[in-house]
Amino acid sequence: MIRFSAVFLTLALAALHGFGYEAVKIQTIKNGKQYQFSFNIEKGYGVQRDGEHKLDIYRLKPGHEKATTLREKIQKYGEKIASLPKLSGTIAREDKEYFSTLKSVSVPSSAIAPGTYVLQGRILFCSFADKFCSAQSVGKILP
Repeated sequence: MIRFSAVFLTLALAALHGFGYEAVKIQTIKNGKQYQFSFNIEKGYGVQRDGEHKLDIYRLKPGHEKATTLREKIQKYGEKIASLPKLSGTIAREDKEYFSTLKSVSVPSSAIAPGTYVLQGRILFCSFADKFCSAQSVGKILP
């Protein structure tokens, strides 16, 4: 029973460590009327190749400043203007079902006009060492 409790506690702590963890850092560069997104995966982690990743860009309409949360801003004032294409990259040595690096992605310049933009979605990742997987929530106002 004690051995079971120790294993359960270890797994629970590993899951909590993964909850809300940012294994993938996203850098946003605005180049004229185009956004370029580059991804940096932390060492020891991989992004699922066949995962249902979702990254959308929303234009916020005037008045979004009244909303107190990013979710509320998107629900009440957001207009989806683009979805980032399927993620691709270098296949990980540790496991062929994961990417160890991701290619940069650009959003076509025709989609970007003056205003405030938000990147929202999720990226599915796994830790090779701890053998757990999680979803990283993405929600940030773009520069």
